[in-house]
Amino acid sequence: PVSSAQKRLFLLQQMDLSSTAYNIPCTITLSPDIDKEKIYQTFKKLIARHESFRTSFEVKDEVPVQSICEQVEFTIEEFTIEENEVQNRRQQFIQAFDLSKAPLIRIAKADIKGKDSLLMIDMHHIISDGVSHAILEQEFHALYSGEELPPLSLQYKDYSEWQMSEDRQQKIKGQEEYWLSSFENDIPVLNLPTDYIRPSYLSNEGNMITVPLSPKQTRFIRSLCKETGTTLYMNMLSIFSVLLSKLSGQDEIIVGLSVAGRKHHDLQKIVGMFVNSLPIEVNPNKNKSYYEFLFNIKNTTLNAYENQDYQFDDLVNKLNIQRVPGRNPVFDVMLNMIDASGDEEIQARPCVDLG
Repeated sequence: PVSSAQKRLFLLQQMDLSSTAYNIPCTITLSPDIDKEKIYQTFKKLIARHESFRTSFEVKDEVPVQSICEQVEFTIEEFTIEENEVQNRRQQFIQAFDLSKAPLIRIAKADIKGKDSLLMIDMHHIISDGVSHAILEQEFHALYSGEELPPLSLQYKDYSEWQMSEDRQQKIKGQEEYWLSSFENDIPVLNLPTDYIRPSYLSNEGNMITVPLSPKQTRFIRSLCKETGTTLYMNMLSIFSVLLSKLSGQDEIIVGLSVAGRKHHDLQKIVGMFVNSLPIEVNPNKNKSYYEFLFNIKNTTLNAYENQDYQFDDLVNKLNIQRVPGRNPVFDVMLNMIDASGDEEIQARPCVDLG
């Protein structure tokens, strides 16, 4: 069986087979004299180690399933480019995956004239997430350096079978009740003022705007965390919620947050799609003090974390929400915290869907 997250990504990809919206590319800088054959052998070991790299997807009896191959063929594309061609070649490298054909990972080595080489890697989100990327990079460097890695006690299929088992479904009935009771009333729709009319269908076009906080502002927020016994994420979520309220004029807003979904120790080193989304209802009412609002945020997020095993896709199905092609179900904004250890500034990434 596929996991809940895999099922969602599979169905989304079927809606647009040419889409690259769920590709996860990354680039690793290499020294010019690096051995291509050694790179190939290293990836061969990684693909043998992680079943996710040997997994493909199909529909059987009208149900998506995953198939794991014993072996798969893969190649490393190699080309030489000028420095000013890097960005363009990166974009060309990112192409849609056929989910019925493993491996769902693509690798290329780009030699930049007079510069270091780049290792370009692209994976589909259905077999990977942010933690998986970190695992891939760490294990690549370890294996390339000749280290031996301890064997994995579990693979992703063990997780997906466990997640979809009847026993597991019964154990999280209490979590289901929590989420259904949280959204038993009408679900508010966030309406932000925009320059253009929201299109009828979602597009994946977008932009990134960077607004750094100064060291002084960062220290102030950190001291606020200490004073109130709240986390950095809780404070950033409260600030983000106030901003959304001021822009929209609404005081009932749902913001999505992501959780890694790797609560069990044996899942920490597995490549796969574990991420879950949690919808958080925030109420930045102007009659509340900021401290009052922050403590409400604290309680709401802690309760959400306690019930994070219940899958967002299952919640959407249970709520019987009428799907609107131009919007995401339940929420259109997310706040994600990126671990930037060692950086003085806070890195919080708000994501706002404007269609």
